[in-house]
Amino acid sequence: MYATEVDGKNLTLGVSGMLWEGSLVMVDQETGSLWSHLLGACMKGPLVGKELEVIPSLMTDWKSWKTRNAKGSLAWLPRTAIRYRSGPSRLDTGLGLGLVEEGESRIWDFGFLAAHPVINDKLAGRPLVVFFDLSAEAASIFSRLVDDQVLSFTFRENQCLDNETESSWDLQTGAALSGPMQGRQLTRLPGIVSDGAAWETFHPKTTVWLPDEKP
Repeated sequence: MYATEVDGKNLTLGVSGMLWEGSLVMVDQETGSLWSHLLGACMKGPLVGKELEVIPSLMTDWKSWKTRNAKGSLAWLPRTAIRYRSGPSRLDTGLGLGLVEEGESRIWDFGFLAAHPVINDKLAGRPLVVFFDLSAEAASIFSRLVDDQVLSFTFRENQCLDNETESSWDLQTGAALSGPMQGRQLTRLPGIVSDGAAWETFHPKTTVWLPDEKP
């Protein structure tokens, strides 16, 4: 998800119908500039060199979203398929959650995340945690820094707990549900759901997290 304001003007972005390195290309109606949907960067046209600001977001199912955001609004868009397909079969399609931090990039594969729903990691010196809610196939990245304390997390007894206070945390929102940390909120980082091969094409120096690695 990107903010559409560039140099103080709001752009109207749509699908150009073109692909670049097998990845969708967007076009803005105002200048006709072409944008990479994966990089959020203008690749051709009057705005070449400009970048859209990434907005931290979450790809989840409607039931989970409605449960956590009872008063949330919904953007109703024309559909291009009968329904959005989900389920365990999607975990083997090569999708992952990528993050760029201070020029470094990494991607966490959905298939690995399904088996490791809580991953403590660090990228460009920032301590972070990747959560994966298998019931909604929703992956999120958060900073592990809370009140100047770096937390570490584990998944046991079907819940996410921090090792420092034994507080319980929501995998999708990063909110502490119970324990000494109840009421605290982890800061969401701007992870991008992407095909793994496409991510590595656009970020050739990226690292890929593997389950046998120790962060």
